[in-house]
Amino acid sequence: MKAQLAVAKTPSLGRLHSVRSSLRARFLERDHVIDLMLTAVLARVHVFVLGPPGTGKSALASAIVTSIEGTTGFTWLMSKFTTPEDVFGPLSLQALQQGRFERLTTKKLPEAHVALLDEIFKSNSAILNACLTLMNERQFMNGTATLECPLITLIGASNELPDGDDLEALFDRFALRLVVPYIADPDNVRRLLSEKTTIPAATMTLDELVACQDEANAVEVPDAFIDVIVNAVKPKLEEQGVRASDRRWQQIVRFLQAYAYLDGKDAVSIDHCDVLPDLLWRDPASRAAITATVAGASNPTAARAAEIVDAAKEKVLNLKTPERDPQKRAEWLSAASLVGDELDSMLKELQGLGTSRKVLDAAASITKLKKRIAEQVNAMYSTGA
Repeated sequence: MKAQLAVAKTPSLGRLHSVRSSLRARFLERDHVIDLMLTAVLARVHVFVLGPPGTGKSALASAIVTSIEGTTGFTWLMSKFTTPEDVFGPLSLQALQQGRFERLTTKKLPEAHVALLDEIFKSNSAILNACLTLMNERQFMNGTATLECPLITLIGASNELPDGDDLEALFDRFALRLVVPYIADPDNVRRLLSEKTTIPAATMTLDELVACQDEANAVEVPDAFIDVIVNAVKPKLEEQGVRASDRRWQQIVRFLQAYAYLDGKDAVSIDHCDVLPDLLWRDPASRAAITATVAGASNPTAARAAEIVDAAKEKVLNLKTPERDPQKRAEWLSAASLVGDELDSMLKELQGLGTSRKVLDAAASITKLKKRIAEQVNAMYSTGA
């Protein structure tokens, strides 16, 4: 089996791709987040989503929950006033009369396949401690009985990082950690404000999801890939103080299998290392450094492509909005022409790096930046601004 052959597109994978396409169409600038959240569901790992209010964290998580027919979902907005009854179910009066301390867990977290706990770190320790076992062992102690829980993925959303050592154990349970910012591209902001059409939601069944999980688990992890992780990536990360537990590295490998499967590949490759930063950061401020380290250790060509894109974005960002004054406008046009020439040079360098996915993605990003500048120039001439 070779690393970059496409997997046979089974009906279940086809349905999964339909769900992904539907979610991407409904949520702007969330392609990366959607792919990784779906991968988490495939790999049966938990997800932490960080972002300011109003970025659609809860809406996206809920959309993923409802995209899987036949599953039981559970959603709750956590606060210091949230009680165990809210999350795990009320006490059974009948059991109490018989001297047993049991909960009625129907439609509560212990019976959920996919759950969303919004503002998860605001809840009290009694709830969080029970969540630890449920997330890790998929079990819930209900009186003297141990319930086996069907939980696939728990999504914890928050506007802030956990504060305090008592939350570290819970935070460590989230193998995947995502940052969801506000929409940045002006064109997408315009679409968000103007589009009125409702995009139909695609769904898949629980049986189809289970079939995808089995297929993802069969994706090959080549020895050569493991050698790169063990001998290059992991040591370089540890030199920078980025360490992960043995359990997390096992989860990472399982996650990469699912990510390669969603990507249509039958084996994990170096290209899939681009998701490692989202599986390793403790503070989002460290994500950029982890990204550079992983790319440099695993795929120098991809690292150079990323550097080129970052430089291109900085040049376009420094190209201020054109002013109405004729002299200022002429200066802006001259600066825009220079930036356009620099972007052309960057595209030529990328062409010399080959045709890997990372290089092609980088070229597409720079081409989009060139198009944005061209649109500004055309608008200036058409309006006389």
